[in-house]
Amino acid sequence: MVELVSKGHPDKVADAISDVVVNEYLKANPKNKVACETLISGTSIYLCGEVTGEAEIEAPIKAKLKELGYDWEYTIINKLQT
Repeated sequence: MVELVSKGHPDKVADAISDVVVNEYLKANPKNKVACETLISGTSIYLCGEVTGEAEIEAPIKAKLKELGYDWEYTIINKLQT
């Protein structure tokens, strides 16, 4: 089974955000372990999962959203467990 969604669909945006989180943790330390799921509801972005190490993720997430054409106000709720 394959899920097909159009450009700008919340699933695609959530996947792009998760990719940013994974990339930033691995950029900070290639030995970091990252399991991230992103959920979007209204103007809230929830980051869920587990990580090791630390990384700056808010600015890269904002940059990705701007790149995707989103300039709305939103709240990032970071629930990543260490």
